[in-house]
Amino acid sequence: HKILELAKTDQLISEYVKNWYHNIAIGVLNLCYILNPRTFVIGGGISEDPNFNLQQIKNEIYAILQDNYFLVNNFTLQKAKLGNDAALYGVSYLFFKKYFSNNNDDGKERK
Repeated sequence: HKILELAKTDQLISEYVKNWYHNIAIGVLNLCYILNPRTFVIGGGISEDPNFNLQQIKNEIYAILQDNYFLVNNFTLQKAKLGNDAALYGVSYLFFKKYFSNNNDDGKERK
């Protein structure tokens, strides 16, 4: 997370971070082209960093779309509300659903 802070004052690091945001934008667009989601959510520890700039990724996406009219542009991009804990909540949900639910995955009620 120190890199994002250093990017504010160091020109070389700033260029690397800008390129990193550009690469994230390319990845997001590739996945959106394949999966066609309504919303694309970015999570993980880095997204919780106060220096993480989601708007920079959006700007990179818009710049790429200007030159590539065939790419999709019907999705929203946002940070995960659960941040770095999103996977933990997801796994917990699946665990409780499997072991504490009255129904199995096949819809039959347990005894």
